[in-house]
Amino acid sequence: MPDSIKLTRRRVLAASAGMAALGVAPFLKAAPEQGIAGSIAPALDVSFWLDASGQQGGDFDVTAHRDKLIVLKFWQSWCPGCHRHGLPALKKISDTLADNPRVAFAAVQTAFEGLNTNSVDKVEKIQTQYELRMPVGHANPAAEGARVPAVMAKYRSGGTPWFVVVAPGGEVLYNGFQLDADRFLAWFAKTPIASA
Repeated sequence: MPDSIKLTRRRVLAASAGMAALGVAPFLKAAPEQGIAGSIAPALDVSFWLDASGQQGGDFDVTAHRDKLIVLKFWQSWCPGCHRHGLPALKKISDTLADNPRVAFAAVQTAFEGLNTNSVDKVEKIQTQYELRMPVGHANPAAEGARVPAVMAKYRSGGTPWFVVVAPGGEVLYNGFQLDADRFLAWFAKTPIASA
């Protein structure tokens, strides 16, 4: 495993220190064997993107947003949890913080099963259905010659729905299945990022 995504005790403690600097984050509930909390967020390496207005092309570069808090959402079109809480939580958070220049959002369909159903055409459907005004991508392992998309392997996601929160500077604060929108927004309102 590359050093950039190894979970070590030192990195977990460093992540805890980073979170402490941003205040108590009650939305954080990730299993230590998953995710890459405490590591620097790697590139997404997603080849298909729709931009925030639904036009094909572009991408989402985490390094280009290193001065912001980044919220990433991994999903699949057939995932019940994505529709029940994951995508609605993303919509609530992104709508509430839409005018905040200190936050960036992106969503990626990480198709790791049901490739005929969780297909690239679902990206536009989901972006439209949830009115997501952010870049939305599609990662297909078959196109990469792998079992799971590279982005899932890099972020050590446990499937879908999956959230990633990246602090300004690039440190991953959270990787996990659920992100409580209300708790996240309450936490955000109290952080230095919100008032910067």
